[in-house]
Amino acid sequence: MAFDADAFTEMDVMLDKANIDAAIIATPSGLHRDLAFQVIGRGKHVIVEKPLALTYRDAKAIVDLAKERNVFAVVTQFNRMLPTVEQLLQAHQDGRLGRIVNGGVAVRWSRPQSYYDEAPWRGTFAM
Repeated sequence: MAFDADAFTEMDVMLDKANIDAAIIATPSGLHRDLAFQVIGRGKHVIVEKPLALTYRDAKAIVDLAKERNVFAVVTQFNRMLPTVEQLLQAHQDGRLGRIVNGGVAVRWSRPQSYYDEAPWRGTFAM
């Protein structure tokens, strides 16, 4: 699949040259604050993969700067590629769930040690 999009190796260059309204930050957690400040500082909306920041103080600073610059700072957790979610989607597409008119779910997922072993910064306050 090909996309008609420019590629950048430097965030500052992208923020200056790309015709974008928002940026998604999906980096190690310790980088979220500084990257969000760069995006918001350029007047762009920012979507940050959870957590927003490592401390309440940094998270509040992001929110305050977004309000000051009149842009949105949004925190998200993408789950659509998780096997459980893909299986649920397939069940729906196969018609096994009937007509869905409303739904809600509370999920308590745990992560095995292998998740943390894949990237040393996971589960830490590392930058």
